[in-house]
Amino acid sequence: MSRPATELARTKAQSAQTRHGSAHSVRFGLLMLGMLLSGCAALFPHRGIPARFVSEELKAPSRESTRTIDLSLLRQTPPADYRLDSGDVLGIYIDGVLGSKDEVPPVHFPNDKDLVPSIGFPISVREDGTITLPMLPPLIVRGLSLRELEDRLRQAYTVDNPVLRPGMERILVSLHKPRVVRVLVMRQEDGNSQSRPILQPESPSKEKRGVGKVIALPAYRNDVLNALAESGGLPGQDADNTVYIMRRAIPPHPAGLPQPLYQPPHTPHDPATGARPGYPGQLWPTSAPQIAPVAAMSGDMSLDSAEVVKIPLRVYPGETVPFTEADILLYDGDVVFLESREREYFFTAGLLGNGQYQLPRDHDLDVLGAVTVAESSTRMSFPRPTKSIGGITALNQDITVSASKVVIFRKLPDGNEVPIKIDLYRAMRDPNERLNIQPGDRIVLQYSRVEAMAAFVERHLLEGFLIGAATTLLYNR
Repeated sequence: MSRPATELARTKAQSAQTRHGSAHSVRFGLLMLGMLLSGCAALFPHRGIPARFVSEELKAPSRESTRTIDLSLLRQTPPADYRLDSGDVLGIYIDGVLGSKDEVPPVHFPNDKDLVPSIGFPISVREDGTITLPMLPPLIVRGLSLRELEDRLRQAYTVDNPVLRPGMERILVSLHKPRVVRVLVMRQEDGNSQSRPILQPESPSKEKRGVGKVIALPAYRNDVLNALAESGGLPGQDADNTVYIMRRAIPPHPAGLPQPLYQPPHTPHDPATGARPGYPGQLWPTSAPQIAPVAAMSGDMSLDSAEVVKIPLRVYPGETVPFTEADILLYDGDVVFLESREREYFFTAGLLGNGQYQLPRDHDLDVLGAVTVAESSTRMSFPRPTKSIGGITALNQDITVSASKVVIFRKLPDGNEVPIKIDLYRAMRDPNERLNIQPGDRIVLQYSRVEAMAAFVERHLLEGFLIGAATTLLYNR
C-alpha cells in the first residue's frame, strides 16, 4: 500500500474514533440534560452536619423514660369529719322548736348515692357562715362538724336559752345537701382522635374543636382528679400531658379554723401566725372568692405565667412532682384547661412527598421510624408506584435503586435552622445515628449523586430499552 493510502486509512480511523467518542459524549450529555430537566435535586444536594457530630444540645429529649404519676396525688385528702361552710344545707330537727312531738320528722332521700338520707327541716348556711333558728341569734357554724353543731344547739336551747329541759331534748342534725364548687373545664381535644391512627398525614387547615363543660364538684371532691373524671377522663393522645389551672380568685380565711396542712409554695410565711400574706390561713374548698379586677392584672397573661398552676401528668423516674395538695384544689370560678398538641408536628419533603405528621406523645420516634411512617402513608395514598412519588428508601433493602440520604432541618431557639445529614445505611447499623425527631423538624429524603444517576438510568433508559426490546421481539415473532 502506498504512503498516501496509508495516511488516508489512518485519517479515517481517527475520524471514526472521534465520532465514536463524540457519540459517547453526546449520550452522557443527553443523560445529564435529562436529569437536569427532570428536576433531580441530587445534583444539588443539601449539606448538613453529620449526625454523629451533632451536639447534645441539638438532640431531642427522650419521652419514653417518662411515666404517669400516681393519680391519687391529684385527689385531696378529706378530713375525718365533714366541716360546715357557706352553701351547705343542713337537716335539723329540734323536738318542740323545729317540729312537734306529735309529728314524724321529715326524711329526705337524696339522688346522690354517696349521701345518706337526712332527717329534719332544711336550713341553709349563709355566706357569712351562720344559720338562723327560732329563739336564737344567728349562730356561727363555719368550721364545725355535725356532732359539734349538735352539741352547740343543745347548749343553746338548754343552757343559754333554756327552752328545753336538759336530758329531755331531742336534737337531730344531718347533712341535707353538701356545698358544691363550680369550675369550667376546657378540653382542646379532637373528639375523633380515638378512631384514627396516631401517626398519619394531617392537613394544616384541619379543624379541631374542643369542648367546654361547667361541672359542680361536692365539697372535698373539688380537685383535679374529680374534675378530669367528670369531664371525660385523662387527656387523649392529641392533648398535652399537662393540666393548667387558671385562678382569678383567692378564697378568704374562715375565722376560727385551725392552721392549714398545706400552704402555697411561692410566698413566705409569717413566723408569728404561720400564714402566708395574700393567702388564706386555711384552704377550705368552697370559701367565697374575692374577685380581683381585670384592670389590676398585669405581666405575663399566657399559660407560661407563674400565676397559672401547672400539673404534669408524666414525670421522669425519681423526679419529685412539682406541685402540692394546695395546687390541685379547685375553687368557684377556676378554669381547668387541657391544651392540644397542635404544635407537635414534623414535616416531610423530597422523595417522601409533602406531609405533616403528629409526633407520638409518650414515646420516641427516631429518623428511621419517621421515614417508615411517611413512606407507608405515601403507599397507602398511592397503592401503585408512580414516578411522581419518588424513589424507594434504603430501609426496604430491595434490588432497585434506593434513596439513602436524609437531611433534618431543625429549628434553634433563636429561630435559625441547622441541617443535620443522616445516611440511612449507617443509621441502620449504628443506633447513635438514629436521631429522635422533635416538633418542627423538616425531613427531606434525597438521592446521592450516584444513586440519582443509577435511578435515572433505570427508570428512563433501561425501562425504555426493555420495553422497546420486548415490543420488537413480539413484533418479529
